[in-house]
Amino acid sequence: MKKEREEIFRLFLNCDRLKFSDIEKALKIRSNMVSYHIEQMQKEKLLEKKGEYYFLTAGADKYSDIFSCYRRRARPASCDARGSCSWH
Repeated sequence: MKKEREEIFRLFLNCDRLKFSDIEKALKIRSNMVSYHIEQMQKEKLLEKKGEYYFLTAGADKYSDIFSCYRRRARPASCDARGSCSWH
């Protein structure tokens, strides 16, 4: 898995759902690169989009054990009760 996709995956270990802008802010890379990696993860059935939010799919479970050691390392600025997070 590419480094950027690993970073995106790690973000979801802390939040149930994320907006594109939140992913972009957290990664600090150009939006076209974020878009590319999100599209690849959707093709691999690791992410799905519902409305404005992206979610990990059941297919992403195969990577959960690999990334579990990263849980809670990169903390978002805030999360709401529904699991939405944002980076400022």
